[in-house]
Amino acid sequence: MNQLKTVMVNSKVATISLNLNDGQVEVLQEGFHYAIITDFGLNVTYDMIYRVKVTVPGNYKGKTCNLCGSFNDIKTDEFELPDGNVTKDIKTFGAAWKVVVPGVVCKDGCSGNQFAY
Repeated sequence: MNQLKTVMVNSKVATISLNLNDGQVEVLQEGFHYAIITDFGLNVTYDMIYRVKVTVPGNYKGKTCNLCGSFNDIKTDEFELPDGNVTKDIKTFGAAWKVVVPGVVCKDGCSGNQFAY
């Protein structure tokens, strides 16, 4: 796995962005967040604790699914579960899309600042 590179600049630690695949993908630090930015407009930010934000350009309208929602301006179907049913509970929605990874422990549920769009 590639990691961001850190260097000393004027006696302070600085993080340098990482470009992959001839600049098609860039990994960088934005304030307290890390970001993955692609040349086709996908932007994923992660606060290294619990919050991930995914944004895509408008030409993906109606073409996303699963944890990214439907992106179709119909708010009532954004939390569609793998079985096709829809929930209003964000914890149920997140837990339904959990993928089992051998050797990794993942607890369902959240605490702290929670919100839904």
